[in-house]
Order: sequence, then structure tokens, then C-alpha cells
Amino acid sequence: SLSPGLHDIEIGFYEGGGLNSLTVDYSGPDTGDLQTTVPNSVLIAVDSASFLNTVTVTENSTINTSAASVVGTTFAAPKTLNVNGYKLDMGAVTLGAPTAGTYTINANTQYGQVIARSIADGGLDVDLVNNGPGMLVLESGASPQLQNAGSSVTIANGELGVVLGGAGGSPTGNAAVNVNGRSLTLSSKGSDQTYTPVGLSFTNGGTIVAAMIGSGVAGTTGAPIRTTLTTPLSINSGNTLNAYSRDNYILRLAGVTGAGSLSVTSGAVESTGAINLSGNGQLTVDRASLTTLAGASARAIALSNGSITNTGTLNSVTNFTISDSTVSSTGAVSAGGAMNLTNATLTSGGLLTATGGLTATNSTITANFGTTTSSIALTDSKLVSTGVLAAGAGGIALNAAGSVSTLELHGGSITGGPISAQGGVIHAISGVTTASVSASFVGNNPPGLLGRFIVTGGGGQISRGDTQSGILTIQTGTNGLVEKVLNQPLNFPQDSDGAISAFFNGAPTGPGFAMGFFGNFTAPATGSYTMQTGLNDDDAGFWVDLDGDGVFEGGNVGGTPGANGNELIGWASCCGDGANQHPGTVDLVAGKIYKVGIAVEDGQGGSGLVGRITAPGGSVLIVDPSSVDQTGWWSYGLPNQVVVDSGAELDIRSLDGSVNVIANGKLDLRGAGSDTIESLVIGDGGVVTLGGPALAPAAAALAVPEPGSIGLLLLGATGLLSRRVRARRS
Repeated sequence: SLSPGLHDIEIGFYEGGGLNSLTVDYSGPDTGDLQTTVPNSVLIAVDSASFLNTVTVTENSTINTSAASVVGTTFAAPKTLNVNGYKLDMGAVTLGAPTAGTYTINANTQYGQVIARSIADGGLDVDLVNNGPGMLVLESGASPQLQNAGSSVTIANGELGVVLGGAGGSPTGNAAVNVNGRSLTLSSKGSDQTYTPVGLSFTNGGTIVAAMIGSGVAGTTGAPIRTTLTTPLSINSGNTLNAYSRDNYILRLAGVTGAGSLSVTSGAVESTGAINLSGNGQLTVDRASLTTLAGASARAIALSNGSITNTGTLNSVTNFTISDSTVSSTGAVSAGGAMNLTNATLTSGGLLTATGGLTATNSTITANFGTTTSSIALTDSKLVSTGVLAAGAGGIALNAAGSVSTLELHGGSITGGPISAQGGVIHAISGVTTASVSASFVGNNPPGLLGRFIVTGGGGQISRGDTQSGILTIQTGTNGLVEKVLNQPLNFPQDSDGAISAFFNGAPTGPGFAMGFFGNFTAPATGSYTMQTGLNDDDAGFWVDLDGDGVFEGGNVGGTPGANGNELIGWASCCGDGANQHPGTVDLVAGKIYKVGIAVEDGQGGSGLVGRITAPGGSVLIVDPSSVDQTGWWSYGLPNQVVVDSGAELDIRSLDGSVNVIANGKLDLRGAGSDTIESLVIGDGGVVTLGGPALAPAAAALAVPEPGSIGLLLLGATGLLSRRVRARRS
């Protein structure tokens, strides 16, 4: 990420013989991210010529140079000096005898620098002016300078640079600094510095930067240099102040107010005073970090590829947009319009408010003191809530595109519209959460199994399909990753390299690979199932997540079994069908959804994998999501779930979906309306109440009033079943 201005580059080129040529291309925001040849006009040679004499300016003059330095520059009288070139170090500058008046030093090359190491003005009333597009750099010398209160520094065009850290104090002394609408850069000779200019104003916008210029030095990652501007800034309506830092500097402001806008475009920026942008003022942070120590408010806030760390309240009068970024606030965070997050993390130490609704994709939101909004829509995201969660009439939607969305509860209440989940989890972790809403879970289980192909390299069993570490590698690996949904028979017999490659869109099967097919199996009947692989090359395994914790545990080679036993049900070593096959059996319950994985690792040579299953009373079938006979068995979506942890309690109006109340957890469904639960698991000491009186928590229990209905019930070893329901003890 580069800021506007000059940057040192070095290009190496070697020609071994024959014809030769060199073209240097670049891409960036000014090219629309398209590759473009670097134009000659922006390339400047940096070889510097040094002169041991002093330059005397007796008349209006011009100096043309690529880069040069002189011992000193003396103006015989108030005159104009035009400088064309990348850099001119003027050394010590003497103004006249000294003589009062206006001295114009025009840095005429854009991004070029004209540097005054010190200024001898005799304490007289002098005015320094830069009319060029480049930067006039004033450095702190050994003695105080520009001490006359009638003096001024005016940037009519271009930039002013200030290098702090000399014994003489501020380079601009008591002179009025006029850079309104232009640019000011603060730099340091080697430590944190403070700058208190006279009359500095950015009411018409402009740019303020902290960076290495002149004889200033760069900071380091571990020890950045902080330059502090002590003057609070105000911006008029319709104008924008740009603020950024580079070269491991931190720019610290004293607060920004007015009806204009503030844009933080790169590096690190802090504000010790409040950022309060009224009217149509907007706060934008792009590829930068902003730390506010006294809160911030703007008509709209937009954050992209950066961070905001806020002390106090953080308020957007209209919309608040956060993408690929992090926001952390000790106080409340609010948006008068919509709050939209994409690939973001938001933590609010106070109330989180989004009047126009809260939408999040692939994001995490932590609201430590509750949330108030008109609606909440989460996709592949998590909302951690403590306190009052008022979702408005729009309710809460938990959706999954690639992973489940989670509503994590730590006590408090939920009000507003209903909760709908299509690939969502309601997880009560601690405290008592009372919800005066209902939750409706819509299945998010499209047919098929999700295939994953990864390259492992040849000659080694580095992701064995029959080990716990191997199946995890196949689930999470990214080397050469190709994903594709299987809606055909899982039938790749030995020497199926070509068919496997074709299925995975031309993935390379030569160098050694692993592939797995993952998803959900909905048991069509209660009873014993046989799971096995076949015609495999090399090692293969058939996994079933028996304890529902989302992790395949156990294995034939290493691994720790899950709570309900070894989850590698069937496995096979290399190769083919025969004594190498080890089918396994497992008892499953009708209607319950189990996570499954069928995988193989191929070290070299031919490859193959066939998945096989035998249902209770049935014959051996090839796993086939497209088969009419296996309709509803295989899906690759993310099932919904309600989980209540030990010591937590969730009281909700009504619910349908999959429910897991672990040991000593409490779920109360005593509201009006029916409760149609797909599956219900109650740990020892857990309590679930549907409409009836609360039960003693000494043993797991379920109370079901009419007209409650339960499709499947699993109770712990000490569980108690009451009322007329069908149940199976786990």
C-alpha cells in the first residue's frame, strides 16, 4: 500500500547476450488495477550534487536540478526563488540583512522537496510563501526562528513540511501558518514530537500527514514515531480533510469537528479529542487504522481494510459500513441507518444500535451490553449477546452459505420478531436468557455431498484417510483445493485417476492427493447400519460423527474416540476389495442427522474410492445422492441446532429444530404455540420444559403438554420421560 508522493525504487536487470529490452509495469488505484507501463514523467534520478558554497539570491531566480544540496542560501532582499527538481537542500537560509518582507520559495515540481535546514530572520516580520505544487520543508534548527508574531507561512499551492526535534523548537515559531485547503506533513528527527502551530486551519479541507521528509527519520514497526498536532481542527461543509501516515509514523490529532468530512487513507491515525462531524460530514477509513480516545460521530461511517479503536461512543447518524476490518469500542456503537458488516469484527462495550437493521456476512459481532435494531440478518456470522437483544419486528435470521451462523447468548433477553434459521445455531453459554419470541428452523440441507480435493505431494501417506489427523487435513486443507458437490454415485473404482480429475475440474491426480466427500446423513430408519469403502487406492475411511460435536474423532491409526465411541466406522488399507476392507456397523436413530465423511489418500500410482452403505434390513448400496432409493439420505448443508450449555438457561416462546441440552443445562419452552422438535438430546441433569411446570433438575426430564409433539427424543442415562410422547433412551 503506497501513499501519494515519491518513493525510492530499485530495478535490477541482467542480459546474458543477444537482444535486450526492459519494460517496467505497475498497477494501482490510478490505473483501475490494470497493468500499465510506468511513464517516464514520474521517474526521477536521485543522484545528488553537493556544493560547498552558499547560494546568494539577489534577484528573482530559478534553480533547475534533479537533486542538489548547498551549505546555505542567502536572500539579499525579499525575492522569489523558483526550484525545478526532485530535491534541493538549501542548508541554512538567511533572509536579507535580515530584512522584513515577503520571501517566495516555489517548489515547482510535484512531490519535490525544497528544504530549509534553519531560518535566520532576525526576529523581523517576514512572510514565507510557496506557490508551487511541491513541498516547502521547514526544519527545526539550533536556535528559535520565525519568532515575530507578525510573520506568516503561506502555502498558496502544494505542501508544507515541518521537521521537528531540533533545539530551536517549532520550525514555524510564532508565525501564522496558512495551509488551508492544502497539505501539511509532520516529521521528526528521531523521537515523538508535538507541534503547536499558530493560526492553523483546515476549514476548507486539505491533507495532514505524518511521514519521513527532509532530514526526518523513519520509525520502526516496534517503535513507531508519533507526531502530535495539538490544534483541534474544524472542517466546513462540503470539504474533506485527508489524514494518513507512512514510514512507521503515527499521526495524532487533537480532535476534528465541523460539517465537513474526515478521510483516513493509510497508516495509523489517532485523535485525543472527539471526532464530531455534523451535517453531512462523513468519516471514512480505508486501508488504515483510526484510534479515537474521546469518541467519534459522523453522518456516515465507512471502514474498509482497516480498523477503528474507539474510546467512548461511536455514532453514525445514517449508515455504518464495515468491510474487511475491525472495530473495537469501549462505549456504545450506533447507526441511525443500516449497519452492514462483511468479513469484519465488531466489538461494542456499550449498547449496539442499528436503527435501519444489522446485516453481517462472514463476520463476528460482540455486543457486551445488548443490541437494539429493527432486524438482524447473519450469514456465516456470529452475534455474541449479553443483555437486552431487541431485534425489532424484522426479527433475527441465521443463514449459512459456507458455515453456520451462531447466536451466542450470555444471559439477558430477546424481544422483537421471530428467529428464523437456515443453517443456524442458537447457543446459550451462560446466564439466563429469556426470549419472548419463537424460533422457526427451516432445513438447509440441499441434496448431495461436498467433495474436497487437495494436493499432498507424491510418495508419502501424509493425509491418510483412516486417521483422525488425516480426515481433518482433508476437511481443512487448501493446497490445490478444488471443491465440488457430488450428486452422482460415489463410485471411483481403482485406477480412476482420469474420472477423479474430470470430476474435480481437471485437478492433478499425478503428484499424490487426498479427497473426501462430506455432509449429513439423515437415518431413514432406526437400527444397525454398515458403512464401508471399496475398490480404494490407497487408504480410505468412512466416518460418522456420533456425538454431534462436529469433529471426527478416533481412527484406525491414532486418534482419541469421541464421547460415543470411535467415529471411524469403516476403513480400508491399500488396495482394491478383499482382506484390506474393514466394514463397520453402527446403531443410528431414524430422522436424526449425522455428519459424515468418506475419504481416501493416494500417495502414488492409481487411485480410487467407492462409498458403500447398508441400511437396516437392506442390501449393500453405493452411496448415491442422486438415487431415488436414497432420497433424503445425503445432504451437504448445515443443520440447525439449539445448544444449552451446563449452567445456562434459555427460556423461549416456542421452537422447532434440533435441540441439544447438555448436562445440567435448562431449556424452557412454556410459551404459546406448538413445539415440533426434529431431535432432542438431554444430558444427565439437564431439564427441558414444554408448557408444563418446571421439573426438579435432579435428573434429565421432559414435560410435554398438549398439543406438543416430538418427532424424536433422546434422554440421558438418568432421564425421566413424562406425558404421551414417543422416546428412545440414548
